[in-house]
Amino acid sequence: MRVAWDRIIPQTNLTQDAIEGFASGNPELDHFWLDKSLTYSKIGMCAVHVAMKGEDIAGFYTISPSVIRGVGLPKSRQAGKPTMAHPSWLIGELAVRKDLRGKKENGSVGAALLCHAVHMACDLSVMAGGRLVMLDPLNDTLGKWYEDHGFLRLPDAKTMFMPLRNARSYMEQIGEPFFVF
Repeated sequence: MRVAWDRIIPQTNLTQDAIEGFASGNPELDHFWLDKSLTYSKIGMCAVHVAMKGEDIAGFYTISPSVIRGVGLPKSRQAGKPTMAHPSWLIGELAVRKDLRGKKENGSVGAALLCHAVHMACDLSVMAGGRLVMLDPLNDTLGKWYEDHGFLRLPDAKTMFMPLRNARSYMEQIGEPFFVF
């Protein structure tokens, strides 16, 4: 299996030139990357993980702790406690370099980044707890893409989630080739 990158590094290890050289082609994600991501990472709002292929940035994702109230979850996921706050891991942003998007010959950078982020959430949950992985897709097309990767939609919300027990099973099916650190 071809891997979409050589290594994953923290954004704080990059030079300003490398940061400024990345573009996903999505104005919202590019604005976050250029204007907010480094600050958010430095002040602890999220961790920014960057996929590198050689000296080039292939993509990035952010992850941070979060909670979701049980009221927003389907009854089957409320653990009998609809008002309880369920600890979660939020994949806040996920972006692929514009020229790599949709190209399967590169090992599908987007799918590999998502798998890496879900794997990271599973690892973090062992150390710090958590029941769910959450995200908010930018549009309906991405929402469908996340559904194809096992995420479920919250009723009456844009937010999507994957229970961590499902995530662990998802990781077992995929195997280790995506997880190059």
